[in-house]
Amino acid sequence: MATKGARALNKAAPLSLPRPTPTGMFCAYITDHINLQIRIKDRDELDEATQYFTTIIQEAAWHSTPLPRTRTHQVDTTPLHIRELIAEKRRSRGRWQQSRNQGDRITYNRLKKKLQTALRNVNNATFEHYITTLSPSDNTLWKATKRLKRPQIPIPPIRKPDGSWAKSDDDKAMAFAVHLRQVSTSHHIPTPTDAEISDFLDVPCQMSLPIKPFTTTEVVETLAHTNVRKAPGYDLISGTVLQELPPKAITFLTILYNSILRLSYYPLLWKFAQIIMVPKPGKPVAEVASY
Repeated sequence: MATKGARALNKAAPLSLPRPTPTGMFCAYITDHINLQIRIKDRDELDEATQYFTTIIQEAAWHSTPLPRTRTHQVDTTPLHIRELIAEKRRSRGRWQQSRNQGDRITYNRLKKKLQTALRNVNNATFEHYITTLSPSDNTLWKATKRLKRPQIPIPPIRKPDGSWAKSDDDKAMAFAVHLRQVSTSHHIPTPTDAEISDFLDVPCQMSLPIKPFTTTEVVETLAHTNVRKAPGYDLISGTVLQELPPKAITFLTILYNSILRLSYYPLLWKFAQIIMVPKPGKPVAEVASY
């Protein structure tokens, strides 16, 4: 009887396989879709391979990221007496706008002040309840103190070189771009003459050996020491994503590095950077040179 009961229980409740984790889905997607048989013979093909590798990582990250939970509709927590005052004030305003009677206007102003007083009392009571619930044990007290110590400072407009103001984000970015282009101009290098070039080439020197190609072990060790707390760059690939790459992606990345050495060319996609302008302390915030 016990054997029959166990067989029936096994038939009724089949084993459920564990759901794959986001990390496992990420590695599996790259392993299934990446192609290691890729041709890299010139600079254009190196740029295309870098773009292909970046796209594969981004698609794998998006594919393995769980969808956000749908937010439920927020319940209106406004007290009943506040909602009644709001409705009464709106009706009073409508009567005054239609009749333009001085008595209706006085009634409307009285209800408006009464509503403002009630809202002020509710806000004070809410803030008092919030203060009393703060505790150092669950870090709520530290979070509240942090918001007070680091207030959000609005970004002021920037003065352009012609004296006008840059107010929009595009105008500010262009003003900073013009300033950085001026201050980042390379120094003038004198052009050597033909005789100087010939003398330099005729100097006896020891031939240096070519740079050894990278190995997958070196790439893995370098990625293991990547700072995962740094913000991602233009390609949105963070240090945590790099450390979770599967072996096939590590092999592809090693091929890219060795192609850079062989072609003496750095991929164009990896030259993009996001520049964040931070104001210097004690400097006028309206000048581009103060960042």
